[in-house]
Amino acid sequence: FDMALREPLPEAPVVHMGNSELIELLTPHTDGRALLDAAAAKVVAHVTPAAHASELLRALRDADIPCAVATNDEDRSTREQLGALGWLGSEHEPALISAVRCCDSGHGAKPEPGMVLSAAAALGAAPS
Repeated sequence: FDMALREPLPEAPVVHMGNSELIELLTPHTDGRALLDAAAAKVVAHVTPAAHASELLRALRDADIPCAVATNDEDRSTREQLGALGWLGSEHEPALISAVRCCDSGHGAKPEPGMVLSAAAALGAAPS
């Protein structure tokens, strides 16, 4: 972690590893699963969208351009974050995100293309 920039170093395992790999890396030192679950809970409590992200997603949805999320995070925590942002929709608001693919969705993890190809297929978009 770069304390001056307040961001992970590009070569940090948290940037490049999936959660199962991080748990394996952490387990000799601590309960890796519990640590990742605690971190996910903190993230949900403080999740905020990037500037204008909600407005952009609404404009895309209203223009019938579907959007997906493909992430190396786990499905449960990803959906909790997207839900906290209101992007998965409600009985009063249609979803802004049409498909979610995560490292544990059964399509592999990035950088392998499986989850991105699955997300594209869910949106009806052919890869190019």
